[in-house]
Amino acid sequence: KFPIHAQTHPPGPIIFFWSINFLFEKTYFLTETFYKILSYNFKPFLLKFTKFQAIGAVFSSFLIPFLSCLSIVPIYYLGKEFYDKKIAIICASFYVFIPAVALMSPFMDLTYPLLSTTIIYFFLTGLKTNKLSYSLVASMLLALGVFFTFKILMIFLFIITMLAIFLFREK
Repeated sequence: KFPIHAQTHPPGPIIFFWSINFLFEKTYFLTETFYKILSYNFKPFLLKFTKFQAIGAVFSSFLIPFLSCLSIVPIYYLGKEFYDKKIAIICASFYVFIPAVALMSPFMDLTYPLLSTTIIYFFLTGLKTNKLSYSLVASMLLALGVFFTFKILMIFLFIITMLAIFLFREK
Protein backbone atom coordinates (compact mmCIF):
# COMPACT_ATOMS: atom_id res chain seq x y z
CA LYS A 1 0.00 0.00 0.00
CA PHE A 2 1.27 3.47 -0.92
CA PRO A 3 1.72 6.27 1.63
CA ILE A 4 -1.04 8.90 1.81
CA HIS A 5 0.93 11.36 -0.34
CA ALA A 6 1.10 8.85 -3.19
CA GLN A 7 -2.63 8.13 -2.91
CA THR A 8 -3.70 11.76 -3.39
CA HIS A 9 -1.28 12.86 -6.13
CA PRO A 10 -0.81 11.88 -9.76
CA PRO A 11 1.53 8.95 -10.40
CA GLY A 12 4.09 10.83 -12.51
CA PRO A 13 6.75 11.59 -9.86
CA ILE A 14 6.54 8.10 -8.41
CA ILE A 15 6.96 6.51 -11.84
CA PHE A 16 9.78 8.95 -12.63
CA PHE A 17 11.81 7.95 -9.58
CA TRP A 18 10.89 4.29 -9.96
CA SER A 19 12.11 4.28 -13.57
CA ILE A 20 15.45 5.84 -12.55
CA ASN A 21 15.90 3.13 -9.89
CA PHE A 22 14.88 0.51 -12.45
CA LEU A 23 17.47 1.88 -14.88
CA PHE A 24 20.24 1.47 -12.33
CA GLU A 25 19.02 -2.00 -11.36
CA LYS A 26 19.28 -3.15 -14.97
CA THR A 27 22.65 -1.51 -15.71
CA TYR A 28 24.90 -3.15 -13.17
CA PHE A 29 28.15 -1.77 -14.62
CA LEU A 30 26.81 1.78 -14.51
CA THR A 31 25.61 1.33 -10.95
CA GLU A 32 28.91 -0.08 -9.73
CA THR A 33 30.90 2.67 -11.43
CA PHE A 34 28.81 5.46 -9.93
CA TYR A 35 28.72 3.74 -6.55
CA LYS A 36 32.51 3.60 -6.36
CA ILE A 37 32.76 7.28 -7.27
CA LEU A 38 30.04 8.37 -4.85
CA SER A 39 31.01 6.16 -1.93
CA TYR A 40 34.09 8.29 -1.45
CA ASN A 41 32.04 11.43 -0.64
CA PHE A 42 28.58 10.20 0.35
CA LYS A 43 29.30 7.12 2.47
CA PRO A 44 26.87 7.93 5.36
CA PHE A 45 24.09 8.73 2.89
CA LEU A 46 24.66 5.62 0.80
CA LEU A 47 24.45 3.24 3.78
CA LYS A 48 20.75 4.02 4.32
CA PHE A 49 19.66 2.70 0.91
CA THR A 50 20.37 -0.09 -1.50
CA LYS A 51 22.98 0.66 -4.16
CA PHE A 52 20.29 1.23 -6.77
CA GLN A 53 18.26 3.58 -4.59
CA ALA A 54 21.32 5.57 -3.53
CA ILE A 55 22.62 6.03 -7.07
CA GLY A 56 19.09 6.80 -8.28
CA ALA A 57 18.67 9.48 -5.61
CA VAL A 58 21.98 11.14 -6.45
CA PHE A 59 21.31 10.90 -10.19
CA SER A 60 17.83 12.42 -9.71
CA SER A 61 19.27 15.31 -7.74
CA PHE A 62 21.33 16.20 -10.83
CA LEU A 63 18.75 15.32 -13.49
CA ILE A 64 15.89 17.42 -12.11
CA PRO A 65 17.82 20.74 -12.03
CA PHE A 66 19.13 19.92 -15.51
CA LEU A 67 15.55 19.52 -16.74
CA SER A 68 14.71 22.81 -15.09
CA CYS A 69 17.56 24.52 -16.90
CA LEU A 70 16.14 23.25 -20.18
CA SER A 71 13.31 25.74 -19.60
CA ILE A 72 15.65 28.32 -21.09
CA VAL A 73 14.94 26.92 -24.56
CA PRO A 74 11.14 27.47 -24.66
CA ILE A 75 11.55 30.79 -22.81
CA TYR A 76 13.97 31.92 -25.52
CA TYR A 77 11.64 30.81 -28.31
CA LEU A 78 8.64 32.49 -26.67
CA GLY A 79 10.54 35.76 -26.48
CA LYS A 80 11.82 35.41 -30.02
CA GLU A 81 8.42 34.47 -31.44
CA PHE A 82 6.49 37.31 -29.87
CA TYR A 83 9.11 40.05 -29.50
CA ASP A 84 12.63 39.84 -30.90
CA LYS A 85 15.94 38.07 -30.36
CA LYS A 86 17.22 40.65 -27.85
CA ILE A 87 14.17 40.25 -25.58
CA ALA A 88 14.44 36.48 -25.90
CA ILE A 89 18.04 36.48 -24.69
CA ILE A 90 17.17 38.78 -21.77
CA CYS A 91 14.23 36.58 -20.70
CA ALA A 92 16.26 33.38 -20.89
CA SER A 93 19.13 35.03 -19.00
CA PHE A 94 16.87 36.14 -16.15
CA TYR A 95 15.53 32.61 -15.72
CA VAL A 96 19.02 31.35 -14.95
CA PHE A 97 19.18 33.53 -11.83
CA ILE A 98 15.95 32.29 -10.22
CA PRO A 99 17.03 30.86 -6.85
CA ALA A 100 14.44 28.07 -6.86
CA VAL A 101 16.42 26.25 -9.55
CA ALA A 102 19.18 25.64 -7.01
CA LEU A 103 17.23 25.62 -3.76
CA MET A 104 14.55 23.06 -4.60
CA SER A 105 16.71 20.61 -6.51
CA PRO A 106 15.29 17.19 -5.53
CA PHE A 107 11.65 18.18 -6.08
CA MET A 108 9.71 17.53 -9.27
CA ASP A 109 8.37 21.10 -9.09
CA LEU A 110 11.45 22.19 -11.00
CA THR A 111 10.24 20.38 -14.13
CA TYR A 112 6.97 22.32 -14.30
CA PRO A 113 8.46 25.49 -15.82
CA LEU A 114 9.81 23.38 -18.66
CA LEU A 115 6.42 21.82 -19.30
CA SER A 116 4.40 25.00 -18.85
CA THR A 117 6.57 27.22 -21.04
CA THR A 118 6.68 24.56 -23.74
CA ILE A 119 2.89 24.18 -23.62
CA ILE A 120 2.40 27.93 -23.86
CA TYR A 121 4.89 28.21 -26.73
CA PHE A 122 3.24 25.50 -28.81
CA PHE A 123 -0.28 26.75 -28.11
CA LEU A 124 0.46 30.39 -28.95
CA THR A 125 2.47 29.40 -32.01
CA GLY A 126 -0.44 27.25 -33.12
CA LEU A 127 -2.78 30.22 -32.77
CA LYS A 128 -0.40 32.53 -34.58
CA THR A 129 0.34 30.20 -37.51
CA ASN A 130 -3.14 28.64 -37.57
CA LYS A 131 -1.67 25.11 -37.60
CA LEU A 132 -3.44 22.40 -35.67
CA SER A 133 -0.27 20.35 -35.16
CA TYR A 134 1.17 22.89 -32.69
CA SER A 135 -2.03 22.83 -30.64
CA LEU A 136 -2.02 19.04 -30.63
CA VAL A 137 1.54 19.00 -29.28
CA ALA A 138 0.49 21.53 -26.62
CA SER A 139 -2.47 19.37 -25.60
CA MET A 140 -0.30 16.22 -25.39
CA LEU A 141 2.20 18.07 -23.21
CA LEU A 142 -0.68 19.33 -21.05
CA ALA A 143 -1.84 15.74 -20.57
CA LEU A 144 1.72 14.72 -19.67
CA GLY A 145 1.89 17.61 -17.21
CA VAL A 146 -1.34 16.53 -15.50
CA PHE A 147 0.24 13.09 -15.15
CA PHE A 148 2.89 14.76 -12.95
CA THR A 149 0.86 17.41 -11.11
CA PHE A 150 -2.58 18.94 -11.01
CA LYS A 151 -0.98 22.39 -10.71
CA ILE A 152 -0.39 22.38 -14.45
CA LEU A 153 -4.15 22.68 -14.96
CA MET A 154 -3.76 26.41 -14.29
CA ILE A 155 -2.26 26.61 -17.77
CA PHE A 156 -5.56 25.30 -19.10
CA LEU A 157 -7.19 28.50 -17.79
CA PHE A 158 -4.50 30.53 -19.54
CA ILE A 159 -5.12 28.66 -22.78
CA ILE A 160 -8.87 29.27 -22.59
CA THR A 161 -8.28 32.97 -21.89
CA MET A 162 -5.82 33.31 -24.79
CA LEU A 163 -8.19 31.43 -27.10
CA ALA A 164 -11.06 33.74 -26.14
CA ILE A 165 -8.91 36.85 -26.72
CA PHE A 166 -7.77 35.47 -30.08
CA LEU A 167 -11.30 34.62 -31.23
CA PHE A 168 -12.86 37.90 -30.12
CA ARG A 169 -10.02 39.96 -31.56
CA GLU A 170 -10.62 38.54 -35.03
CA LYS A 171 -14.28 39.63 -35.08
